Amino acid sequence: MIVFRYALDDDFNKQIESVKANQETVNRMMKELKDPPEQYKDAYDDLRAFYDSYIELTNLAINPTGSRKDFTSRFNDADTKTINGYERMKLYFEE
Repeated sequence: MIVFRYALDDDFNKQIESVKANQETVNRMMKELKDPPEQYKDAYDDLRAFYDSYIELTNLAINPTGSRKDFTSRFNDADTKTINGYERMKLYFEE
């Protein structure tokens, strides 16, 4: 049974590394979007809010801390903010 546990740990670690790599990619992309033209200011502000909630959510996945109750509350809040941000961002791409 120990082998199974290590296999799960290895899979979990790979998933965490994937989240970290995705964060790095998103960080680079956000840096490229600094100082948007005035006509895109509202979209950039919404994107920035979405980015902030995404970072909060992914940081909770990468480094969970606190009691189960505290973590669950923070995760649920971050998840809700991320979903709401995503829904706002979809408005800019729907036709």
